[in-house]
Amino acid sequence: MNAGCDQYSIPKQIAVDLINMHQARGDQIYFITGRTAGDKDGVTPVLQKAFNIKDMHPVEFMGGRERTTKYNKTPGIIEHKVSIHYGDSDDDILAAKEAGIRGIRLMRAANSTYQPMPTLGGYDEEVLINSSY
Repeated sequence: MNAGCDQYSIPKQIAVDLINMHQARGDQIYFITGRTAGDKDGVTPVLQKAFNIKDMHPVEFMGGRERTTKYNKTPGIIEHKVSIHYGDSDDDILAAKEAGIRGIRLMRAANSTYQPMPTLGGYDEEVLINSSY
């Protein structure tokens, strides 16, 4: 989701499926973004509604926060005791590795303008097939 366009973004089916699976298992779900927080968090309610999340935690905006780690999402992963971190960027996978947890790669949408495209499996991470939509 991109700043200013969140309410118009179309959720990926893989995200719906993963969130449903984790909710059915009783897992806690946290969204951790590298974005900088704005004056008002408009992302949390959009995600809660789009994915029908029952026990929604506020989105963790890690951009601009001071940290002692190399990757900006690592402190959020550690703080919330996350055990699996999904992401489509190299930094998502590297943040999971830095936190000592399992990072699972989601394939970026083929029509994404966010470049460069990451190397799937380039860090020996698991990659979910058919996760680009």
